[in-house]
Amino acid sequence: MVASTRTRRLVNDERGEISSAVILTPIVMLTFMLCVQGAMVFHARTLIQTAAQDAARATQVETGTTADGQAAAARWVQDGGLLRDVNVTVTRGATQVNVTVTSGVQSLVPFWTPTVTATVQGPVEVFRPQSERS
Repeated sequence: MVASTRTRRLVNDERGEISSAVILTPIVMLTFMLCVQGAMVFHARTLIQTAAQDAARATQVETGTTADGQAAAARWVQDGGLLRDVNVTVTRGATQVNVTVTSGVQSLVPFWTPTVTATVQGPVEVFRPQSERS
């Protein structure tokens, strides 16, 4: 009779342990997913910035065109699924090059669709003969 009373007490005392696990497991999983999502956004930002810089360099050279910039950016943004809806805008004026790359990032967290943007500007390279240089 004493053993059965002890067994009932142990069973009754363990009831609260399951409820804490049920509450904590989703919180821990969401925290983990947020950390991974943050790393994905950081990596996407790095890819987008590199694509914009390469596009600007390709467009800045004396014989560079906006198509060269578009092609240079396209080489970086084809990474295998991390980036969504990539938009590359390259403009080349007489003295200035502007490149803007915008992309969505694949989301692990429900109801959140992060977007990253990088803008790079620089001068157009122009050949000047020795007599025009100061």
